Amino acid sequence: MSLFAWNNGIYNTVGVAVSGGVDSMCLLQAFLSMGQSVVAIHVEHGIRGQASKEDMAFVRDYCLGHNIPFAATEVDALGYAQDKGIGVEMAARELRYQYFEHLLATNQVDVIATAHHLDDQVETVLMHLLRGAGIRGLGGIGDREGYVRPMIGCTRKEILAYASQNRIPYREDSTNSDTIYRRNWMRQVLLPLVETRYPSYRSAIVKMTRAIREQRELLDELAVRPQVEPHWVNLPLKALDQPVALAKWSIYLSLMPLTHAVDLEEIHYEEILALGGKPNGTTLHLAGDVVCRKGGDGVLFWRPTPSVDLPFAPGRYEVGDYRLVVRPYREGDRLRFDLDKIPPTARLRTRAHGDFIPKFGGGTKSLGDYYTDVKLAYPLRELPVVAADHQVLVCPHDVAATVAEDAKTTKLYTLVEEEL
Repeated sequence: MSLFAWNNGIYNTVGVAVSGGVDSMCLLQAFLSMGQSVVAIHVEHGIRGQASKEDMAFVRDYCLGHNIPFAATEVDALGYAQDKGIGVEMAARELRYQYFEHLLATNQVDVIATAHHLDDQVETVLMHLLRGAGIRGLGGIGDREGYVRPMIGCTRKEILAYASQNRIPYREDSTNSDTIYRRNWMRQVLLPLVETRYPSYRSAIVKMTRAIREQRELLDELAVRPQVEPHWVNLPLKALDQPVALAKWSIYLSLMPLTHAVDLEEIHYEEILALGGKPNGTTLHLAGDVVCRKGGDGVLFWRPTPSVDLPFAPGRYEVGDYRLVVRPYREGDRLRFDLDKIPPTARLRTRAHGDFIPKFGGGTKSLGDYYTDVKLAYPLRELPVVAADHQVLVCPHDVAATVAEDAKTTKLYTLVEEEL
C-alpha cells in the first residue's frame, strides 16, 4: 500500500514534521520507503507536561533506532500565548513555524513536509467558514513555498490502515479526546452528525476548495503587489482603490512575508481598507503581532521591535527580528564612529521622549525631527540607539558629531545588522 505519490525531482533533503502521532509517523515511514533523504523534526510545545516530553523521547528514540537524522526544539507555548495575548493553539503553531523557518533558512532541509490529510482539510475549511473567513481561509490547506502536504488527499481511515499494515508505532495524544479544543469538538461532535445527513460532505468541500484556489490564482495575477523589504512590507495606497476582492488580496500578500501566524478576520481587512481615507500616521495593531501604518505613499506592515535597555559594548545584540553587531569598521560599512568617544555610561536602548542628536556643524536636533528629515523608514525608527542620557550617539542612519572619527581616532567601529 502506498500512502501517497511523491514525485521528487527537486529536493535533496525533506524535513518531516513528526509529532509522534499516527499521521506523522506514517508520513515519515512513507518517505523512507521511497528512499527519500529526510530529517525528522519535532517541536515539544510544553503544553502537556510529562506526556509531551515522552512524545519527544519516543520520536527521538525511534529515529536513533532507525538511523534517521533528528532535529528538535522545546518551546513554551503557554507562556508565549500569555505574552502575546493569543490562544494556546495559535501560539504553538507560531512557535512551530518559527523553528521550521529556522531550519529552512539555515539550509538544514530543502522543504518541510507536514502530515495534514483530507480530514484535516475538511475540518480546517469548516472552522474557517464558521469563523467568517474569506477566500484565503476557504481555500484550505495546500502546498506553499517551503512546505508540502503529501497526504492531503488521504483520509484518516486510509492512514490508520497504512499504519496497521506496516506495523508503524505511534503515540496517541491524550488531548485528542478533549472537546474543549475546537478542532476536537468538530471532529468528534459536529462532523459525525453532518455525515448522517450528508455522507459525501468531504468530496463536496474538496470541490469547493479547488474552485476557490483557482480564483486565488486569478487574484494573484491581477492584484497590486507590495514592496517586500527584509523587515517590513510597503503596500502602495493605490492598492486600496482596487475592487474590494483585489484590495483584500493585496493586503493578504502584504502580511504573508511577515508571519505565518497572522489570522485576520473580515473586520481587520475592513479597518485596513479604511486607511485610504485616514490621516497619515494612522496605526493599527493586528493579529500575529503585526503593526500597519498609513504613510505618504503607502501602508507599511511590520513586526514591532521589542524594547531593550542594555549596557553598551562591542558585541552582538539580538533584538526581535534583528541582530545588531558592534564591531571594528570595515571598508564599505555605512556607519563609523570613534569607540573611545563613547562614554562608559552609554546604553543600547529603545529611543525615548526627549532624545536628541548633536549635529555636525553645531547645535542639536530632536531624534524624531531628524528621522523625519532623512525620511527613515518608520520600522527602523523602532531600532535601539546608542545613547548617554538623552544624547543619541549612534542611530540606525547616522552617528552624532560628538563621536565622529578624527585624526586621533584609533578605534574605528561600526554598528551593522547581521542575518539571524
